[in-house]
Amino acid sequence: MTPEVLFRRFLGGHLLFVGEFRGGRADQQRFVDRKSGLASSRVIITYVVECAIGGAFNLMKICQRAPETVTEAEQVTITLKRGRQYIFELEAFKNEHGCPVAWISREPALLATSNEPEPVGSAREGRPAGS
Repeated sequence: MTPEVLFRRFLGGHLLFVGEFRGGRADQQRFVDRKSGLASSRVIITYVVECAIGGAFNLMKICQRAPETVTEAEQVTITLKRGRQYIFELEAFKNEHGCPVAWISREPALLATSNEPEPVGSAREGRPAGS
């Protein structure tokens, strides 16, 4: 995503976050469905992103629900590259025990610079960048 597109989306009212990707993993989360009372599970992808909040560097945890077709955490391949800056379109944001935590529903996009203009492939489907 180019800075021009980023700025247009920001002016359109989207809550965007830009940070440097540090790592990520997928976990199986088990819970009890409140409506049916049955045990269920889902896969949550967690990204750790470094950013400047209030003038100091901080780590932010960004979570994303995997699609319903993904039933095991081992099915997820994270293709984001450590040290590159990505754009995350936030759906929810809160502060848990002094640590900022956000939820996203879209795939992160690589912030386009002069030496890295290609878009990022899907992290959930394991496609390489540019496919």
